[in-house]
Amino acid sequence: MAGQTVLSMVAVKGNKERRRKEGRKEGQGIWCQSQTKDGESETGNYGQETRRNRGKKKCTLMIDSNIDRRNQTCVSSNLVSNKGRYCLSMATLITLKFLLLTAFHLSSTLAKSDTYIIHMDTSAMPKAYSSLYTWYLFMLCSVSESSKATATSSTISSKLVYTYANSIHGFSATLTVSELETLKKLPGYISSTPDRPLAVHTTHTSEFLGLSSLSGAWPASNYGKGVIIGLVDTGIWPESQSFSDEGMAKVPPRWKGECMSGVQFNSSLCNKKLIGARFFNKGLIANNPKLKVRMNSPRDGSGHGTHTSSIAAGNYVKGSSYFGYATGIARGIAPRACVAMYKAIWRHGVYSSDVVAAIDQALQDGVDVLSLSLGLSLNGIFLEDDAIAVATFAAMEKGVLVVASAGNDGPSYWTLINGAPWLLTVGAGTIDREFEGSLTLGSGVQINFKSLYPGNSSPSHVSLAFMDACDSVTELKKMINSIVVCREDSSISRQIDNAVAAGVLGAIFISDSALLEVYIRSSFPAAFINVNDGQTIIAYIKKCNYPTGSLQFRKTVIGTKPAPMVDSYSSRGPFLSCPNIPKPDILAPGSLVLASWSPISSVAEVQSGLLYSNFNLMSGTSMATPHVAGVAGLLKAAHPDWSPAAIRSALVTTASPLDNTLSHIKDASNNNFPASPLDMGAGHINPNKALDPGLVYDATAEDYIKLLCAMNYKPEQIRIFTKSFQKCNDLSLDLNYPSFITFFNDYDSSSAEKVVKEFWRTVTNAEEVGTAYTAKLTGIDGLKVYVEPQRLVFKQKYEKQSYKLTLEGPKLLEKEVVYGSISWVDDDGSQSRSINGLEDLLDSSKQCPDQFLSDDANNSAAEVTQENPAGCWSYINPNKALYPGLIYDGTAEDCVKLLSGMNYTAKQIQMITKSSTYYNCSNSSLDLNYPPFIGFSNRNSTSRGRKLVQPFQRTLKNFGDADVDYSVKVTPMRGFK
Repeated sequence: MAGQTVLSMVAVKGNKERRRKEGRKEGQGIWCQSQTKDGESETGNYGQETRRNRGKKKCTLMIDSNIDRRNQTCVSSNLVSNKGRYCLSMATLITLKFLLLTAFHLSSTLAKSDTYIIHMDTSAMPKAYSSLYTWYLFMLCSVSESSKATATSSTISSKLVYTYANSIHGFSATLTVSELETLKKLPGYISSTPDRPLAVHTTHTSEFLGLSSLSGAWPASNYGKGVIIGLVDTGIWPESQSFSDEGMAKVPPRWKGECMSGVQFNSSLCNKKLIGARFFNKGLIANNPKLKVRMNSPRDGSGHGTHTSSIAAGNYVKGSSYFGYATGIARGIAPRACVAMYKAIWRHGVYSSDVVAAIDQALQDGVDVLSLSLGLSLNGIFLEDDAIAVATFAAMEKGVLVVASAGNDGPSYWTLINGAPWLLTVGAGTIDREFEGSLTLGSGVQINFKSLYPGNSSPSHVSLAFMDACDSVTELKKMINSIVVCREDSSISRQIDNAVAAGVLGAIFISDSALLEVYIRSSFPAAFINVNDGQTIIAYIKKCNYPTGSLQFRKTVIGTKPAPMVDSYSSRGPFLSCPNIPKPDILAPGSLVLASWSPISSVAEVQSGLLYSNFNLMSGTSMATPHVAGVAGLLKAAHPDWSPAAIRSALVTTASPLDNTLSHIKDASNNNFPASPLDMGAGHINPNKALDPGLVYDATAEDYIKLLCAMNYKPEQIRIFTKSFQKCNDLSLDLNYPSFITFFNDYDSSSAEKVVKEFWRTVTNAEEVGTAYTAKLTGIDGLKVYVEPQRLVFKQKYEKQSYKLTLEGPKLLEKEVVYGSISWVDDDGSQSRSINGLEDLLDSSKQCPDQFLSDDANNSAAEVTQENPAGCWSYINPNKALYPGLIYDGTAEDCVKLLSGMNYTAKQIQMITKSSTYYNCSNSSLDLNYPPFIGFSNRNSTSRGRKLVQPFQRTLKNFGDADVDYSVKVTPMRGFK
C-alpha cells in the first residue's frame, strides 16, 4: 500500500560498532617474465620477451598459450629480487615429461596442499600475456615447489582450480603453505583466503503470503514473466512438473547461459522454464583428490535444489501432496519466471571456490535475482575473508539482488551468517498450516496431535496398554498387538526405539518436550501427546476394563493461529562481522514447506523400507530464502529499473510485524514472547504491499565503500570487493539502510551522562505523483526519539528528501535490547501497522547480555551473566574480566586431588606432574574449586524414588579493593531443589 513506510529501530546494551583497527600487510612482488605466442592463441608461433635486472641473469619463461594442447613444459628456478624488480633465471623448453611429472609428484608428497581463493589486481597483468588464464598459470609455475626440477604445463594447470572474472578478480588454486607465501610476493597479488567448506540451510505458502490472481503482485508483475531467478544449490530434477514450460513465454533474449551436459543430463532437458543448468565441483575435487563424483552433472541427487527452485519459480502442479498431507496445487512464488540452476552443493560437501565460480557464471549469464540457501559455517570472520560477501558485492554492482539465508543455528543471538550489508538476509517463520493425526478413545473422546506419519497403517479399535516409561523391550513385546502408551521420560528417542524393536501396532508418547516436532515423521504409527491430554488417556485406561483406541493420520489444518512465528532454528542477529547493520532483514515461510523433490532421494522411512516422492515437506531458512527471491522477482518484473537496494527497501519497509491475530509476531523459542528485529527483521514479507512502498531507501556501491572505510577496512582490503583502488576520504557507518541499530556503552554504569545517537536517511519517492508524508514514531523504552523534519513533501517521482533520527538516553539501558519503529504516513491517512508498545527483547534463560569491545579491537565479545550461565552463548569479555569481583582460585594440588578422585594411580599422576614426589592418593576430591558445576544422575539406578543429594563446595576470594557484601541469587533447575 502506498503511503506506508515502516522502519524498525533496535538499541542494544553494549559498546559501539565493531571496527577494524589495522589492515593486513601485503607482500611485495616476484615477477616471472614470460615467453608467449605472437598473434592468436591457436597458432604455434612463439614470441619472446626478456628483461635485464641490474646485472642479474636474463629472465625468460616459455609456455604454449594454447593451453588445451597441454604439450609444453614450464621450467623455472632461482628466484631473484632486487628493489622491487623481479625475475627468473632462463627457462628452457624440455621434453622429458616423465621426469618432470615424477619430480612434481615427489615434491607434492613432501608438503600438504590446500585450496585457496586468490584475489588479484588484473590491471597488473603484463601485455605480454594473452589472457588472465595464461598469466595465472605462469604465476603458479613460478611458485611451484617442483620448479627447481621441472614440471609440465598440464601438472601446473592442474593446480589451477578456477579463474574468476565477474564476482571477483582472481583464481583458486591448490598450493602448499610455502607456495602461497611465495605467491603473495608476486605483483598483482591482493589477498587470499582458504577454500572454506560451506553449509546448506535447510502449496499453501503463496496463499499465506496473500498472493492472488485477482489483484496485487501477481497480476501487476505478470507472475514474474521475463525475470530470471538463479539459484546456487544441489542441482535440479528437470523432469519435475514444476519445471514444465507450459504457459511460459520465450527465453529472454539477453540470456547468455546454457545447459551443460553430464551424467544423466543433456541440454535437451532445458526448456522455456528451466533455461540454464551448470555444475561446479573443481573445488570439491581439489580438496578431496580421491573423491569420485557419481552424479557429475546439474541433475539433483538430493532434492534440496529442486525444492528451492520450485518454491521460487515453480510452475503449476495439480494434485501435489506429501503422502496425502498438504494436498492441493503447488506453484512457485513467481510461477512465470525462468529458472537457472548452478549446482555447487554436493553430497560430499560444498566449498567456497565452487560457490564463487557459480556466482561468477550466473552474473555473466544474466540472472536478475540470485538465491543462496547456503553459507559459511564459520561465523565472525572479516568480510573480505567471506567468499560469498565478496562475490555478491559484484552482483550488487551489476544490479543483481542476492537473497541469502540467515542460517539454521538459532535461537541464540549472534548466530546469523550472510549478513553483508548488500545482501537481503532472510529468517524463517511458520505458516498457518499444521499436519495432524487423531486418537479416538473407546469412550468417544478424540485427541488431535501433530503428525507426518507417511505410512498406510492406521490401527483401529485395538487395545491400549499403559507401559509407564516404556523402558523394557521385553515387556513391550508382550503387547505386540496393542497401542502402547509411554509416559514422559528423559529420552523420547529411546522410548521410540524400544517400541519399534518390540513391533507394537502403535504407540502414544506423552511429553511436553519442545523437541516433539523432531519426531513427527515417525516410521510407525505414533502419536505425540502433551501432558494434559496424556492424563486423560491414562485416566481412561485405568478406569476402563478393556480400553481401546484408534489412530488416524493425514489431516491438514489450514488457518491455525498464531502465524507466523519465528521458528527456533532460524539464526538471530546481529551479524558478528558487521553488527552496525541490523540483520536479519525479513521473515518468510520456512517451516514444513511443500515443494518438488528429486524422486531418487528418499523422503521418509517406514517399517517396510524407504519411501520416495515427487514432493517433500522441508523446513529451514533454505526454504524461506527462495520465497523472498520469488517475491523479489515479482518486484523486478513490475519495476525493472529498481536497484537491488530499492527492492530490498520495498520488502523491508512494507513487512508486517503482526501475525494473523493482529498481535506482534511471537518467538517460538522464547515462550511465545514477542519477537524482536534481531529475530525477524522488519517483520513478515508482504508481497502486495511491497509492490507499492511509497518511499524507498536506495544505496549505491559508493555507500557501501564508505561503510567499509568507516569500519577501518584499508584501501587494499576494500580493493578485494571493488577490484579497483579506493581512497577512504569519505567514510560513514550510517548506511542509508531501511532500519537502524545502535549500541550503548555500559562500562561506566554510574555515569549520568546522556548519550545521543544520530542517523541520517535519504528516501526516494516511488509514487507517480507528488506526495506528502508525516512521521509517526513508536518510542523506545528508556530513550527519547526525535525525527527532523517531521514532514516530507515530494513534488515528483524519484525526488529525494532526507531526515535525521535522534536517540537520546543514558549510557546504561535498563533492558538488554529495546526497539521501536518509525512510519511515514501519507496525507490520505493510511496508517502503517507498526510495532505497538515496547517489549523486553531478551529472556534471561535465552540470552546473556551482549557487549562490544572498544573501537581499537578487532573482535567483539559478549559478557557472561552470573545470573544464569546455563544455555548462554557468550564471548569472552576482557574488560569485564579485569574486575570480576570474586574469583575461584585453584592450585596444582587441587588438580592432583581431582586426578586422584578420578582413580588415577600415583604413578600416572607422577607422569602428568613430571615430579619425583610420590603422591598420596588418600586425599582425593572430585569437587574442584571450579566456577561452574555439573552433576550426573543415574537414570538406570534400581533405587528409583530415592532422592539424589549432590553437594558442591566452593571457596571464593574477594578480588576487590575494599570490603564488600554479596548476596546469592539462584536460578532453579527444573526438577531439582
